[in-house]
Amino acid sequence: MVLFLEVVGNPRRLQSHPGMKADGSVDVIIMCGLVLLLVKILALQLMHPILESLRNTENQWLIDTLYAFNSGNVETFFSLKTYWGSQSDLANNEQRLKEKLQLLCLMEMVFTRPANHRQMTFWEISHQAKVPVDEVEMLVMKALSAGLVKGSIDEVDHKVHMTWVQPRVMDLQQVSFMKQRLEAWCADVKNISILVEDHAHEVLG
Repeated sequence: MVLFLEVVGNPRRLQSHPGMKADGSVDVIIMCGLVLLLVKILALQLMHPILESLRNTENQWLIDTLYAFNSGNVETFFSLKTYWGSQSDLANNEQRLKEKLQLLCLMEMVFTRPANHRQMTFWEISHQAKVPVDEVEMLVMKALSAGLVKGSIDEVDHKVHMTWVQPRVMDLQQVSFMKQRLEAWCADVKNISILVEDHAHEVLG
C-alpha cells in the first residue's frame, strides 16, 4: 500500500485513472490502507497528498484519526470511534490499536518533556494513556523491551525516569514543538554565555 501511494503520488492521477470511478472510489483505497498505516505507524505517510485530498470533506475523520494515533492522543482517537468504529477492519483490531496507541502516548510524553525533566509518575502516565494505574508498569516494560524508550522504573515511589526515546518521523505540529524547544535551548545557551562573560574576571582573578 505504501509503495502504491508513492507511485500514485498525486491523488488526482488516481481519480483520473480509467479503472477508477468518479464516485469517491479513492476513499476506498485510503480506507484499505488506513489499517496498515495505523498498525505499522508510518508517520511519513501523514504528509502524503492522497490524505490531504480528504481535508475539509466528509472523510476528514480519516486524517484526524491518523494524526491522533501518530501523536498518541488516546482521548481524541476514541472520541472519533463513532466514525472508525463503523469500519469492520478497524473495529476488529481495536484492542491491538489501543495497545500501540498507548505506547505512542508514552513516547510522546517523553518526547515533549525537556531532557532534564523526564521523570513521570504512574498517575501521570495512567491519566494520559488511559490505562489503570496498576497496569502502568507493564506498559512501560513493554516500551522498554521493544526499544521504544530507555530508562528505569522506581516501583517504590511509583515513578518512571526516561533518558531516551526512539526517533520518529514528526508531523508539522511536532516539528513546530521541536522548533520551540530548540529556540528555548538557544536562549538558555545565550544566557549562560552572558553569565560566564560577566563573571569571567572573577574566575581569571
